[in-house]
Amino acid sequence: MASGFSLPPPPPLDIHDHSASEKWKKFELAWRNYALVTELNKRAEPVQVTTLLTVIGGEARDVYSTFTGWGEGENQKIEPVLRKFAEYCEPRRNVPFERYRFNQRMQEAGESYDHYKTSLRKLPEGCDFNTITLEEILRDRLIFGINDGKVRERLLREAGLTLAKTDEICRAAESMRAQMKMVGEIGDCRLVDNNDIRPILGRKACIGMGVVVYQDNDHPNKPETGTAPVYAVQAQDTVLSKEELVTKFPKVFTEGVGDLDGEYKIRLDPTVQPVQHAPRRVAVALRPKLKETLDDLVTQEVIAPVTEPTEWTSSIVIAPKKNGQLRVCLDPKDLNCAIRREKYEMPTIEDIATRFHRAKVFTVLDVRNGFWHVSLDEQSSYLTTFQTPFGRYRWRRMPFGISSAPEVFQRKMHELIEGLTGIEVVADDFIAVGYGETYEEASRDHDRNLLAFLERCDERNVRLNPEKIKLRQSEVLFIGHVASDKGLQVDPAKVRAMTEMLVPTDKAAVQRLLGLAQYLAKFLPHLSDITKPLRDLTQRDVDWVWGSTHQAAFEKLKEAVTKTPVLRYYNFKEEVTLQCDASQSGLGATLMQQGQPVAYASRAPTPAETRYAQIEKELLAIVFACDRFDAYIYGRHQVTVETDHKPLEPIFSKPLASAPQRLQRMLMRLQKYNL
Repeated sequence: MASGFSLPPPPPLDIHDHSASEKWKKFELAWRNYALVTELNKRAEPVQVTTLLTVIGGEARDVYSTFTGWGEGENQKIEPVLRKFAEYCEPRRNVPFERYRFNQRMQEAGESYDHYKTSLRKLPEGCDFNTITLEEILRDRLIFGINDGKVRERLLREAGLTLAKTDEICRAAESMRAQMKMVGEIGDCRLVDNNDIRPILGRKACIGMGVVVYQDNDHPNKPETGTAPVYAVQAQDTVLSKEELVTKFPKVFTEGVGDLDGEYKIRLDPTVQPVQHAPRRVAVALRPKLKETLDDLVTQEVIAPVTEPTEWTSSIVIAPKKNGQLRVCLDPKDLNCAIRREKYEMPTIEDIATRFHRAKVFTVLDVRNGFWHVSLDEQSSYLTTFQTPFGRYRWRRMPFGISSAPEVFQRKMHELIEGLTGIEVVADDFIAVGYGETYEEASRDHDRNLLAFLERCDERNVRLNPEKIKLRQSEVLFIGHVASDKGLQVDPAKVRAMTEMLVPTDKAAVQRLLGLAQYLAKFLPHLSDITKPLRDLTQRDVDWVWGSTHQAAFEKLKEAVTKTPVLRYYNFKEEVTLQCDASQSGLGATLMQQGQPVAYASRAPTPAETRYAQIEKELLAIVFACDRFDAYIYGRHQVTVETDHKPLEPIFSKPLASAPQRLQRMLMRLQKYNL
């Protein structure tokens, strides 16, 4: 060593402490001093990283194992590793609060000037003074200057506080103070019944707040005499609770099986021959519970015993539930080949999200035993006969497993909500939405919509699951996505599944990875460029060799998934912009409104398209964007297209006949749009 004394390594880092940011700064300084004095910084980087992970402690090592988004070999380089730990320990900053701390910091009694100055110099680190705007200055001054301490505390708790949000909070507080002042103005009570009850509000306060409306056409002014005028009492808005809903709609939230009107008749292709399956063996340990489950289903009139011969006989699949009970499902793989489906269109999240503009309050509900709400006619019931160790049974309600069930049930659910506003449904998942410019307005709209829906369920004998209600939320998980007042977000479980995926070891694993990535495609710009090395591995004529380019693409894909943006809800009244781009490895497009993404799209070019000239690729990207976002842009008065390829401008301005043939064909496909 260069020095003549031995410097001990820094103590382990308590990375989960609430002040982890400050502790990390001290640890990093101690580490750098230790590395300098012991000349560890002159040794190979993997040695430095290994020493750091040994010194830093077990909890921090566990955190290190979760880090993703490494560049090639960065996990064995000391500076990237230190940077990852710094990013992990850095708390989420509340800029208005940090500026408030800075402006409120006064010299304390007995504190020296130099100590006060040093302390003051540290405070601006989280204040972002170098990027401050006029709106932020005004917002900060309002926070420091208002004379209501409770409102100031509310503002400082608000993450991402804007001037508009500051206005909303302060005006709401001011309005509330005015109303409370009015409540205090209690006048004489001119009418008291025989009960020992004292009025909380006087006549003037009730009329002023709109709680009581004086109805007298001849005397519009408030009465001052002792006569007995007529008053109409208006109920004030109340916040709905789950307990209140369950109490108000006991039939909707009770256990049991719902019963929608009408019966479903299964129609078969007469050319398909009936099939009869032999009974499957059931484990001895499961037989008592299976018999109990079958008896319970018979009691609920979901199934019925069968003794006469039937043309079709299917097997069953038994699956344990989380509560220890058994789920009995039909396995009608041969019957499904004969069923003639309705081909009813199933809604997607993209369709539903177009109706979420201005949505701020959400409730999700789940239908209890959804398919069982639909009764089968007797002939169809015998088609669903199944074998068990205890004899044959037939389904009296529509069973899980038959190919037509999802479409029939979706149609029934659409019939259920017909005429209702703010209610959407996919399969057995409902979402009630409240719209408005403010949260209060949206809450009132939400409650009206939700109560109307529950009344409809009560009328139509629909059963909902009270355990699965998520009531009056600003963001909810709905059919694999997070719907919020800010927009559409990716399901965190999907992000976690992607980031926790192990390095693929064969082509099938790569295909699973690409399948999950494609599910998230609308959140991922340039996805086709990122995944090109991985797609190349899945080709039939390519040998399996996992190299550094594939590892880099794998890590880049994981990193992209962790940074998915919030997608804006589409609004057909706002202008639409298409951003298009093309490269050798992919075509990309973004649908934009108000400068925010509504959806991303990308695809890989075909082998023939890779040989196109660049101008042809760029025009092909526009064609791809219009095809992909056709539902959003067709029929609009004008759609703006943005591309980084200047030579496309004269192509669009010239007569169609003057363009080369390949470009002509693409331009012809764009004629139906107002680009």
